[in-house]
Amino acid sequence: KNLLMEYDKQGEELDSEKGRANNLERQIDELTRQLQVSSEQHHQLRSANEDLLARVETLQNNAKLLETQILEIQRAKAKADKELEAEKLLREQKTKVEHSGALREMEELQMQLQKEKKHLQKTTQELELARKDAQKSTLMDMEIADYERLVKELNQKITDKDSRIEGLEQEAGIQKQKQETLQEEI
Repeated sequence: KNLLMEYDKQGEELDSEKGRANNLERQIDELTRQLQVSSEQHHQLRSANEDLLARVETLQNNAKLLETQILEIQRAKAKADKELEAEKLLREQKTKVEHSGALREMEELQMQLQKEKKHLQKTTQELELARKDAQKSTLMDMEIADYERLVKELNQKITDKDSRIEGLEQEAGIQKQKQETLQEEI
């Protein structure tokens, strides 16, 4: 009886151990499957990580290239700005020189005109004196003719100088307008 009871007890323990062994096998199978899934996920994640690293490297290279291009563009812009500034200064100086040259020439012509006018006045006075004396002598008539011719030439010169001064005044006005336009542009 005792042996039968022991046998039954041992049988129950064996069944229990078998059940436990089956459970453990199932758990091992489950864990093996999970390990495979995890291994596949790990492999996928590693591949994705490598792709990301490659992409990050590409983006960094692109960023460096863009920075280099930006620096080159900035240098080119600075150079163009300097050239533009130099050109503006050159144009301004050129306009000033042209304007001052025209003014100087106009002043010189005005001085010459004053001289010519004084000379004309003197010649006219001499002519008047000659006319008064001309009644006394035919020789005086010739001198008067010479004086009249001289007066005519002087009048022509004065007319030419007047028209030249007008032209220069117009040119000076144009130069002044150019200078004002350049000042506004600057």
